Amino acid sequence: MEEKQIAEIDARIAPIFRAVDAYGDFILALQENSWFRNHVKNLDFILATQENSWFRNYVYNIIYSFCENVVHWSGQLSAKNDYLLSKILGKVGEDELSLKIFRLTMTDPNAFNEFSINDACQILECGQVLIIAIREDGGKPNTIVFNKLLDVFVDIAKFIVDEPSIDPLAKRDLIDNLKAKFEPFRVTDHRAQQPNAEPADHGALGAAKTLDISLTELDGLIGLESVKREVRSLVNLMRVRELRRQSGLPSPEVTLHLVFTGNPGTGKTTVARLFADICRALGVLTGGHLVEVDRAGLVGGYVGQTALKTQQVIASAISGVLFIDEAYSLTRSNSDNDYGMECISNLLKAMEDHREELIVIVAGYTEPMQSFLASNPGLRSRFTKQVHFPDYGSDELRRIFHHIVDINGYQLSEGAAEAARARIAAIYERKGDNFGNAREMRTLFEDVVQAQANRLVLQTAMFPSSFRCLKALISVNRVTRVWL
Repeated sequence: MEEKQIAEIDARIAPIFRAVDAYGDFILALQENSWFRNHVKNLDFILATQENSWFRNYVYNIIYSFCENVVHWSGQLSAKNDYLLSKILGKVGEDELSLKIFRLTMTDPNAFNEFSINDACQILECGQVLIIAIREDGGKPNTIVFNKLLDVFVDIAKFIVDEPSIDPLAKRDLIDNLKAKFEPFRVTDHRAQQPNAEPADHGALGAAKTLDISLTELDGLIGLESVKREVRSLVNLMRVRELRRQSGLPSPEVTLHLVFTGNPGTGKTTVARLFADICRALGVLTGGHLVEVDRAGLVGGYVGQTALKTQQVIASAISGVLFIDEAYSLTRSNSDNDYGMECISNLLKAMEDHREELIVIVAGYTEPMQSFLASNPGLRSRFTKQVHFPDYGSDELRRIFHHIVDINGYQLSEGAAEAARARIAAIYERKGDNFGNAREMRTLFEDVVQAQANRLVLQTAMFPSSFRCLKALISVNRVTRVWL
């Protein structure tokens, strides 16, 4: 790489390394603190040694392993990512052997069958226990230092997958998945919620958007006209409520907890994320971040675990939006060993205790969500607004498909565009009750790209323009269409 490229990479990863170093220094300082030693117990995992470099090296080892998994997920060992891994190994103090072994495993598609983040979660869980223990024992926790370490994992994943050849939708899914897994470990410093305190730092969740930007993004979504009207109506309600407050008039309390109903792939998560941005821009929420979970992130397998998991997720969502996908799964069983109702009880209590600083959105298929609301009287009283996400029409699906093609750097030939129109019309005609909508279009795009790859490998010469063009060979009777 050129010196300019190396300098740019160093500038991007420097804040990540500073966050790791700061957390290591924080732990080492606590080791020498007599109050800490007298009050915080059972943290031998964190305080295993007095060696100054031990803990920091331990964290860098975990980050290196985390990076390896993300690179394997993306299939992209670029010069940029190779340089990043080398820099982390230098921090750990190891030689190039580990990196050489990793380069070899990149050629083996079966080297990593699953993307694992267990080590990262383990260190975050221990850090969370440490911070909470200090706070409860009267000490002064530095939650910002810990939360910056938490943000490191999402930041570094964004850096690794910042490659043009990776599907942007897949990138977003990966980052959203990581945020959902790591957010429960975030620790809220309740002092930050005092009137004169600084706003909470949500680091990797990105820079705050203005209201105009968020509404422009909302309007730019394909279809969903009824959903946009509902959101705009809520925006007007929040605006007028704030104007009344500023004028010294009574500001009636309104609930902003929402139920999103509809089939998969209709944009429920995307709209929830924009709604969180809008609420922050209007001053309704100070954080405006979105924490996305499902049943697995809330419900435990034994007595006492569910309450703890639910409370951790709720704590991570304070000052933001908690988005629970397939919420009806919380009431899917009447078994004595199912703790979904325990989760709902904790959720309802939190919605009351934090009604000024937490918005909850529950989402899922239309009919099961009605059964979910009927399962507990408290649910219907708190979720009074429902927004239905209709299936996309054939023309809207075609626009979504073309959008996916464009953002991935491809072009449709005239024949391919005609074949796509016919294929999408056929998909729409045979759609069932649980139609996948935009997900169906992503699947179609993947099929087309696979067919293109099969065509290109048979050519004796390939040019850059060949990689961009998607074609379709249409048969004489114009019924059978073979993607090339």
